[in-house]
Amino acid sequence: MDIPPLPLIDCPPDDSVGAVSISLPADAPLITTGAVNTDCRTDGGVVTSRASVANANLLDQVTATSVGAECTANGAPTGSSAIADLVVAGTPTTVTGAPNQVVSVPGATITINRQTTTTNPDGSTTVTVDGLVASLAVGALTADAVLSSVS
Repeated sequence: MDIPPLPLIDCPPDDSVGAVSISLPADAPLITTGAVNTDCRTDGGVVTSRASVANANLLDQVTATSVGAECTANGAPTGSSAIADLVVAGTPTTVTGAPNQVVSVPGATITINRQTTTTNPDGSTTVTVDGLVASLAVGALTADAVLSSVS
């Protein structure tokens, strides 16, 4: 089962406000969260997009008190994420802040601060930051989830 990014914000340079879309399966409580926040601003040609979730819980296998991601475009785009109190399969996990940090435990692969860069047809670049990406297998259930995605 693929769970769409939660929240996802994509802020084109000519927009001052982004939109958030949340779609979760109604029949399976695979993920629970507290507050979901998004923000996108354009100020003096600098575009900043932010997304965060509080109290994330994925199948009781991955928890964090907050997962956030941020992108800034002022010429070359940059991105970062911040995760507080990450626990994977019952083990507190250190978040280094480095892009694309991978944590693997039996039944789970977690990518922290996943950053991908795309070159657009006009030669410009776009960076996408996913605060936390989880691929989980619990019994017969598998789930892929993205928390806090911005570009």
